[in-house]
Amino acid sequence: MLIKPWTEQPAPRHLLSELESGEEDPLTASPSLLPKVEYVHLHSARTEYLVVACSATRIITDALGQLPGVIESGRIVISPVKDDNDLEYIAEFDEDEQLYVNEEEFKDLKPVSVPVYTVTLETGVISFVSVPNLDNRVYHAIARVISAEIPFDTLLGIGTSELGRDTIEVLKEGSDDKQANSLIAQLQPLAPPHFITGPVASMAATVKALGKSVLVLVVNGEGAIHLNLEKCDLDLLVDCGLVVESYLHPGPEFMKSVKGSAIAKSSVSLGLYI
Repeated sequence: MLIKPWTEQPAPRHLLSELESGEEDPLTASPSLLPKVEYVHLHSARTEYLVVACSATRIITDALGQLPGVIESGRIVISPVKDDNDLEYIAEFDEDEQLYVNEEEFKDLKPVSVPVYTVTLETGVISFVSVPNLDNRVYHAIARVISAEIPFDTLLGIGTSELGRDTIEVLKEGSDDKQANSLIAQLQPLAPPHFITGPVASMAATVKALGKSVLVLVVNGEGAIHLNLEKCDLDLLVDCGLVVESYLHPGPEFMKSVKGSAIAKSSVSLGLYI
């Protein structure tokens, strides 16, 4: 075997002498900054169920918002970093460069306010929120804030996965009598290689770590799931609404809203991303 002398080996790609004037050394650069995430309480009440949906499945939480007696109980406020006291550092590892890099992804972020609603049903008090499309690292921060600021017993997530078939599956940690007496008992469990992503995944992981009950209804999604731009079959979302109805018993107005929204989106989008 022929071994080349070390002098013939290519020079390392990253040398301090190669840095341009004023360029920051990637080995010692400060990590990326996350925006500041806060929760503003407008109405405090313990809730039995916290329903979290992503942008592709928000038809469910939108229908809950049409129920009588709904109030805005709080707001998730996401704002850019303003001063050194607001910094929250996170290091991103670049697989290609094999280095931790510093990128200012959030420097131009505009403030975002996400409302959280609460309604009292026969089954108890329910809070729900639809998280818009954001960076995955922001989802983790949102999940930590929600879990710390909103007292709840069970997470009910409405997420997506590339199941490759028109179906709804379930991912759960813990169980109760309501699940056994609902359509959830008829759903197949989510199993590898399938997984969930986005805000629902962040919430599920955070809540599970806290030892609380986790229940995620997983709808088949297609498209750019890694960018949270997937699309879901509207008929599947209607079926998902039936599962939610059998579990939470929100009343007949809930399914009317779900079906009405599905029809409206179908006539407008004609199969485009929802």
